[in-house]
Amino acid sequence: MTTQTRRHQIRLILWATGYAGLLVLSRNLLAEGDLEPAPAVAIALVPILPVLGMIGALLALLRALDELQRQIALEALAVAALLVGAGSFAWGLVEGVAGLPRLSGVWVLPATFALFAIVQSWLWRRYR
Repeated sequence: MTTQTRRHQIRLILWATGYAGLLVLSRNLLAEGDLEPAPAVAIALVPILPVLGMIGALLALLRALDELQRQIALEALAVAALLVGAGSFAWGLVEGVAGLPRLSGVWVLPATFALFAIVQSWLWRRYR
């Protein structure tokens, strides 16, 4: 792994950490009191800023990879997106009839990123 690739991964981790912190902070602020709709919406959307940073860091990381690394990363991203999409679709089909709790869409992007990391690790071992 190159120094440039490591730098992009660190950026991605920092953005993800910022997302987690701002998500907790915004949820706590929203739970504390009665806010007017406009400020409540603004506070609820604050965590999207580091998500945009994570997307930019991921794209920069993909651009910094060599051809094989990029192929592995894009395959992992495709598998992760398809599995999360299929899983959330399946959940939506059965949640009403099976008594399952309603699943919030807020979990789709974090699940995709987490599954991307898992699938990418698995693919790396497969290509060795």
